Formats: sequence, C-alpha cells, structure tokens
Amino acid sequence: MAIKFINFDYDESNPTAYEYTAADFRTVYSQFTSNGIIVPPTVDVTTDTSLKVTAIADGVRISSGVAAIQGAFAIVTNEDVLFSTDGTYRVVLEFNTVLNKIYAKVSNVALVRTSTVWQLQPASVVKSGSTYTVTDTRT
Repeated sequence: MAIKFINFDYDESNPTAYEYTAADFRTVYSQFTSNGIIVPPTVDVTTDTSLKVTAIADGVRISSGVAAIQGAFAIVTNEDVLFSTDGTYRVVLEFNTVLNKIYAKVSNVALVRTSTVWQLQPASVVKSGSTYTVTDTRT
C-alpha cells in the first residue's frame, strides 16, 4: 500500500523531495477551512473577542486572533489601523496573492473578493470628528 500526497504533484517513479510553495498549501487548506475567524474549540463563540474592533485615539484596534482567508492564515496581535477623515468605513483584513500577505486596513468601498484580493470584514466604523462608532460584523 502506498500513501500519496493529496492535491500535490508527486511522481512515484522519482520520489525526490518536492518543494511546496505557499500557494500549494493554500490550495489544500482552502478545501477544508472557510473564510473567517478561527476560534479554539474550548472558547464560547458568543463571548469570544478574537479580531474584535474597538475605537482608539485616531483609529481602531483589531484585537488578537487568527483569521483564515482563501487558505491563508494570519495571526493578528492588537493591530492598530489609523485614519483621520470623517466618513463610514469597513475595517478589513485583506489577503493579497500578489503581495502574498494579509494586512489590516480601512476602506470606504464595497468588499473586494477577486482571484488576487479577498477581504474579510470584522467591523464597520463611522468617524465623526474625534468619535469613532464601531459596529461589530464578525458574525
């Protein structure tokens, strides 16, 4: 009996080491993970604060947590996103395959979900003067 690698190219006639890329792993992970917040099984999801957005001076803070986006994973550690212009914004975690990274930002346009950019929105924010009103959209 032989064990074959799932979703990876493997040639049994030439079993040399294969160098897997981040894209290879994302392909596999995206088949059994969804896009969203990863919460440990012992945590009550109704009271969990993973990736919760709160107002701070000059912006918002995304609390620590783990996000899965299109098979990629991000560990967030109290990420601050600063902005100064009044308006209504989405706070997003954006996975960009061209830059090969996940980062936090604010946006005042619709969520982007293409083959190269995919956004996850943990909150929306209305900024008026020095007041930031945060609406939790994690659920």
